Amino acid sequence: MFELEKNILKQALDLSPVATIIIDRNAPVTVIAYVNHAFEAMSGFDAAELVGLPWHQFLIDQADPGPGEHSAELECHPRLSPGRSLHRLRRV
Repeated sequence: MFELEKNILKQALDLSPVATIIIDRNAPVTVIAYVNHAFEAMSGFDAAELVGLPWHQFLIDQADPGPGEHSAELECHPRLSPGRSLHRLRRV
């Protein structure tokens, strides 16, 4: 049953229009574990280029936006648009 649920979840993420990246914080160095097609389209990177690489390698800046917030800026692939980046602010 677990494999079926895992496959259904992966299919849902693959088809989601929402750009999604999953990192593995249990690894000795935080690595990228998964990116969906929407993330590939938005960033210009293919999943094969990202999965297994250290997350921080793609970060431009980790600003300190304030208490209870996390901010990260990710550099896009040069083939998409040189100098383009994605910015994400998350409140927790």
